[in-house]
Amino acid sequence: RHLNDVGSDCRARLGRIGVSRDLTERKKAQDAILAQEIFLDAILNVVLDAIVTIDARGRITTVNTATERLFGYRKDELAGQNVSVLMPEPYRGEHDRYISRYEETGEARIIGIGREVMGRRKDGTTFPVELSVAEFRVDGERFFAGVLRDITDRRSVEEQLRQAQKM
Repeated sequence: RHLNDVGSDCRARLGRIGVSRDLTERKKAQDAILAQEIFLDAILNVVLDAIVTIDARGRITTVNTATERLFGYRKDELAGQNVSVLMPEPYRGEHDRYISRYEETGEARIIGIGREVMGRRKDGTTFPVELSVAEFRVDGERFFAGVLRDITDRRSVEEQLRQAQKM
C-alpha cells in the first residue's frame, strides 16, 4: 500500500473514533437530562400542594397532579390557558394587570410573599388558598411558579375556635 493510503485510512479511523466519542458523550448528557426530568416529575406529582407554572404572559405551562385534584381540571385542559381561569373575580380580571405592573415597576405584590387568596374550581366553586409565587428564567425567558395549598379545613377550625371562645 502506498503511504498516503495508510495515512488516509488512519485519519478515517480516528475520525470515526472522534465521532463515536462525541455521540457517546451526547447520549450520556441526554440520559442525564432524561433522568433529571423523571426525578423532578416524580417529586412534582407526589407533592400534596398544587404547583402551577406560567409564562410571562400568564399562560399555564405546567401543572402537577395535585392541581388537577384541587381545581378539577385535567392537565391538558389547563395547558396554554391564562392562569386567571383558576381565580374568581375580582382577581380574574386583574391578573394580567398585576403581571404588567410587576414588569413595569418591579413592585412584587405576591412574588416571594405568601398570601391568602381565593381559588376557583372548574365547577365554579371558590375556596381559600395559601399562595406563594417565585420567579425564574429559562433561556432568558421569564416564568413564574405558584404553589397553592387549600386552607378550607384550617379556616373551618379557626372559625370553630372563634365560636368556642365566644361561649
